[in-house]
Amino acid sequence: MLLAGVILLGTWTSAAAAKESLARQLAEARLAAIADGNPSGAVAALRPIVAQATGSVRAEAADDLGDALDALGRVVEARQAYLEALAADPRNARAARHLVVLGGLAALPEATGSPQPAIVSRPGLGSSWEALLPEAERAAFGAQVEAFARNRAAQDLLAEARRLWQAREFDRGLALLDELVTQFPAQLKPADLLDIGGRAQAMDRPDLAALAYGAAASREDPRHAPWASYQQGLALMQAGNMSAARVAFGRVLRAGALARDPGGKPLDVLAEEHLRECLGLASWSAYLQVRSLFSQAEQAQYVHHDFVLAETLYRRIVDEFPASNYDGRALVQLATIAYFERRQSQQALQDIQAVLSDDRRNDIWPDGMRAGAWALYYEGRIKEASGDRPGARAAYRSLLAEFPDASDHDGKPFAAKAEQRLAMLEGRP
Repeated sequence: MLLAGVILLGTWTSAAAAKESLARQLAEARLAAIADGNPSGAVAALRPIVAQATGSVRAEAADDLGDALDALGRVVEARQAYLEALAADPRNARAARHLVVLGGLAALPEATGSPQPAIVSRPGLGSSWEALLPEAERAAFGAQVEAFARNRAAQDLLAEARRLWQAREFDRGLALLDELVTQFPAQLKPADLLDIGGRAQAMDRPDLAALAYGAAASREDPRHAPWASYQQGLALMQAGNMSAARVAFGRVLRAGALARDPGGKPLDVLAEEHLRECLGLASWSAYLQVRSLFSQAEQAQYVHHDFVLAETLYRRIVDEFPASNYDGRALVQLATIAYFERRQSQQALQDIQAVLSDDRRNDIWPDGMRAGAWALYYEGRIKEASGDRPGARAAYRSLLAEFPDASDHDGKPFAAKAEQRLAMLEGRP
């Protein structure tokens, strides 16, 4: 009995030593290939390891062998190596991703003794290797492969579009850029989206430029977002969509004076100038005048509590500058004075309706707060207080539908306030 135990221990020790030796050979082959940049040498060193090893060591060696063969352009053999890696370790996501790029799975080699997997096709993404995995993991791994394939497809399209651009085949290149922005925006870097926006503007496609810049701005990357929003505003102005341009320039103002254009000019100053243009104000001096009036009105309202003067100044803005970015904001402020200071609900609702009836709902405070969001919230609160619960619910729902990403003046999610009020009215926890 003791002798049998010693033999078993010796066998186990010998197997462990052999496995360790193969792992060491694999590591040395990897290092040598990296140091020499010699994929042919890596193939020669890795083939015997793949033939002798088992389990994870075989899977890693086959994976590396596939990389070396792929580098030599021997695609068929590379696929075979990656398939051997999957046969040894079906959870090998690296091998699976390479197979997607090289055309998907064909069949596992008969020599491995593994059963033929049921291949699931994904149109446009090649064959799937999900059937090799336990059922519980298929969805997660499938999503990884699909994401990898979409990233690869986006990069291939981008490279081809740039090649066409260099060949001066602008129409075909533009068609590919259009496909990229509409189908693969999440797979592109902000810098790539900015590049696409610039090419689209150069080809008189402000609609495509606005989409590309908008996708870049949505990443909230402080290096790119303000410039992307500024460029989006220009593209939207070029396309004639002044209302959306105001929203884009408003995001630039929220970024503050730290944001600069490539020449070092403050983007907020440039955005204000273009904001004046898209608002249809006759001159820069008119814009400065309306901005000064609003500042004086706010000081009268919040610092001196002189509501008569504040109302007078806000009404001047509404009457004299109806196309400005300030008239909607002025009407919201008038509604707050009418309701909270005068207890005049009907007057407050009348001012609110004036905000919601036209383009004033898109007026933006420098911190990004939208006049329409405030107006709908106040409408809900006023109707709620007067017992008009259906009207209040309708106002809160409109706010959530139209301004789901709105923030209040403190930068907190504004829609959450409406959701809270709505839940209370509907008896939800």
